[in-house]
Amino acid sequence: MNRLSISSICLITFILSAIALVYSRAQDPPPIGAISGFVINGDSSRPIEDAIVRALQDGNEIFRDSTDSNGLYIMSEMQLGFYDLEASHDGFVAQTMLGIEVFMDQTTSVDFELHHPCSYIEGDINGNGAMNGIDVTYGVRYFKGGVPPPYSCFCDGYTWYVAGDVNGDCVFNGLDIVYIIGHYKCGYPYTSCRACRGIK
Repeated sequence: MNRLSISSICLITFILSAIALVYSRAQDPPPIGAISGFVINGDSSRPIEDAIVRALQDGNEIFRDSTDSNGLYIMSEMQLGFYDLEASHDGFVAQTMLGIEVFMDQTTSVDFELHHPCSYIEGDINGNGAMNGIDVTYGVRYFKGGVPPPYSCFCDGYTWYVAGDVNGDCVFNGLDIVYIIGHYKCGYPYTSCRACRGIK
């Protein structure tokens, strides 16, 4: 009887210990990580204060932070996994980074460069507010080593002279000069780069 009682006590103690262990593991917080970085003005390389950075999963916002005066944002205590990050601020084109992974006890660094939207008149190579034959002369001189066009814009992945692209191939080159001449002689319509629509 005494031996049975000791065995029963040992068994009960073992079962209770196992239950306590399972319960304590169930109460452990999920592993976490963080994402941080800077948002800067890609046109001036200065920090952007009060930019909004959002972390999304399946299009749903999971985390949000705003940048400080140094352009810094920090999203801490994020569950592990993949997130799409979006940075935005009034007066700038939003930028999205896809598939950013959060690792346990690590901070993933993700920086953003935001740019102002392009604002130009198609074919106005010399930037005087009108498209005319003088733009052809200006463009030819530029390609022969003359003064570059006064307006450039970050668009389609790089900074370039968007007003000169009138044939829609997202490059400003000699073909655009030929196309401008065709516009005046034959009425070819101007077509700007789809990613960089200007003011017509």
